[in-house]
Amino acid sequence: GPTGLGMAPYLAFAGTPDGVAVNLYENGRVRVPFGDAVVTLAMESDYPMMGKATLKVESVEGSIPVEMPFIISLRVPSFAQDFTVLDAARNMVTAEAGTYLRLCGNITEGDEWLICFDIPLVKHPAPHGSNRAGDNFVAFTYGSILLARDARDGVDPLTPIPDGEVTDYRITPSERGGFLTAYVSVGGTELKLIDYMTAGNDWRGTEFASWLPIIK
Repeated sequence: GPTGLGMAPYLAFAGTPDGVAVNLYENGRVRVPFGDAVVTLAMESDYPMMGKATLKVESVEGSIPVEMPFIISLRVPSFAQDFTVLDAARNMVTAEAGTYLRLCGNITEGDEWLICFDIPLVKHPAPHGSNRAGDNFVAFTYGSILLARDARDGVDPLTPIPDGEVTDYRITPSERGGFLTAYVSVGGTELKLIDYMTAGNDWRGTEFASWLPIIK
């Protein structure tokens, strides 16, 4: 199977009978055995902050038979309503969320693709909890990342927020070595949220919350 570097190379790249599947868009490199050949792919990515990545064929050791082409299958994230791939010749293809886009044709050293997709910020209402104390909460996700409010940002995480639609948001780099920070405008209030993986991640046991109560 493929071997590589990165946060989760065995998840990001997976060998398939006809080549390789790209499941996650993160920085990394992978060597994929294919018959008598070995294909090395490299990914440079701005994900998860932005849906933008460049995939390049760094090298092809050995030869790939013409009758058995090496196929790269790109997973289209389930949240991506707009997924576009541009090759070096400026040919553009699109694909539907939740499918795989197969890059067909002869793969050669130096081939490169620009992959772009939208990442929505979504509000998830939970009007009815398992008991009445759990009523009227909301959570927010950015793509596949659950967001959370952290007490280190100067507010009690369970301070109620106004009900309303998301009118604006901006994404900035994480201040604490996490994935990202999101500033979300909802009901006339701006919330500072961070990725759930980083929330409360210190020795003091900082309080954090991903389900936020709505002002009643």
